[in-house]
Amino acid sequence: MTQASHVTQYKRLSPWAAVRALLLSHDRYIALAVEHEMAVNLEAPDLLARFRQGAFPEPGWETEARRSAESGREEILKALRNSFVSLLVLSLCAVGLFLVNGKVSPFLPVAWSKVLSVVGGFLAAWATLFELGGLSQTWSSQAAHELVHPRLFALLFLPGTFLALLGQLW
Repeated sequence: MTQASHVTQYKRLSPWAAVRALLLSHDRYIALAVEHEMAVNLEAPDLLARFRQGAFPEPGWETEARRSAESGREEILKALRNSFVSLLVLSLCAVGLFLVNGKVSPFLPVAWSKVLSVVGGFLAAWATLFELGGLSQTWSSQAAHELVHPRLFALLFLPGTFLALLGQLW
């Protein structure tokens, strides 16, 4: 395989495919992130020239790229977990207060509009807390975790807002 054809094998990742891989397949996510990192690097003319001369990448680059992808993946998953747990604790406290006041009870009929509003509000709040948690930044802002993060926000926030609005209009 020539150097020129080897360059074309590296592709930027599709952010939505990376979200799917992040949630379903650790190995697939890491492979996408590593390939994406090389594709981004090879867009720089100086690195592309060094690549064509055989001077780039340096030995061990893939190990470092995998480590970086692992770190970004763990950062996102930790932020998702922490924001979910924080919101779950607050939600359970709120339900507890309403149980004490008699506003919520297993003996009362289910008000589906309220259920939709609560579930929607929970998703939207989870997305917001996840977004506010921040994210480590790279110089290019093109790392896999930086591209996946806003898609995860949208994946939680948009359905949450829709459900909350649906519950209010029910």
